[in-house]
Amino acid sequence: MGYQKLAPNQEDHIRDMRARGKTPQECSDYMKETYDIDVPEWKISYITGKKPTKIGSRMPAPSKMKRKYKKKGDRLAVGPAGYMNEKEAQIRAIEEKLGLKVPVEQAVSDITKGLEQIFAGYTAIFMQLRLLVIKEKGKVFNMAKAAGIQITGEDIQE
Repeated sequence: MGYQKLAPNQEDHIRDMRARGKTPQECSDYMKETYDIDVPEWKISYITGKKPTKIGSRMPAPSKMKRKYKKKGDRLAVGPAGYMNEKEAQIRAIEEKLGLKVPVEQAVSDITKGLEQIFAGYTAIFMQLRLLVIKEKGKVFNMAKAAGIQITGEDIQE
C-alpha cells in the first residue's frame, strides 16, 4: 500500500487513543484493522505532537523554530558614545580578562611602530655593510692599478 493521507477525524481518533494510554503499535494495528491503512509508529508520534485541525481546513505546515530578533535592550551599553557591537564587546572582555590597561588598538599601533623601527635599523646596517664592501672593492682596484694590473668587467664576477 502506498502513501495515504489520514483524514482529520482519523488523526483525532489516534490522539484520543494515545491519550487513553494506548501504545503506538496498538494504534497502528487498530488503523490497519479498521481502515486498512498501514500507519508507521513514527507517524503516530508525529500526529500526537501536532495540534488538532478543524475539518475542512488546511493542514498547518510543520512548525519551524522561531527566529530570534534583537531587541533594543539586547545591545550592549558603552556609555555616552553609544553602543558597541559584538566584536568590540569581545575585545573589551579580553582586555578585562587579561587586565590590560592599554586598549588593544593602542597596543597594535605600538607594535607596528616597533617593527618599523627594527626594519629601519636593519636597513641602516645593510647600507653600512654595502658601503664598506664598496670601499674595500675600491681599495682592491687601487692596489691592482698601482701594481699595473688591468681589471676589466669580464674579470669581475657578481
